[in-house]
Amino acid sequence: MGIAAWPLSGLAERPFGLSVTEPAYNLMRLVTLGHRDALGWGLFMWLGIPLGSYWAARRAGEFKWRAPGPTRLLQALGGGVVMGIGAAIAGGCTVGHSLTGASVLAMTSLVATASIVLGVWSAAFVLFRT
Repeated sequence: MGIAAWPLSGLAERPFGLSVTEPAYNLMRLVTLGHRDALGWGLFMWLGIPLGSYWAARRAGEFKWRAPGPTRLLQALGGGVVMGIGAAIAGGCTVGHSLTGASVLAMTSLVATASIVLGVWSAAFVLFRT
C-alpha cells in the first residue's frame, strides 16, 4: 500500500504518499477556518481510520467503552509529546517514515524507522520489566 500511495497520490496532484498528518491538518483547517479546499481523499481516509476500527470492533463483538487510569493517561500524554518532538527532529512522523519512506528505501526513513524500533523496545523494557 505504501509503494502504491506514491503514484496514486501523484494522480491526485498530491506531492507525497500515504500521510496521516496532512489530513489531520486539513481537518483543522476545515473545522476552524471553514476552508472547503481541505476536503479530499486524505481527509476521508483519516476519518475512516476510527470509523473503520469502530465498525470492525462492533462486528467482531469486541467493542467496549473504556478509559485509561491516571497513570496510563500520563504515560500516553508523555509518549505523545516525545513522539511529537521526535517527528519534528526526524522531519516526519512514524507513519510517514515507516510506511511511506521506508517502502521506497529512503535512507532517512530507514534510519528513523530503526530508531523508532529501538525506542519502542527501550520503552517496553523500562515500562514492562519484571
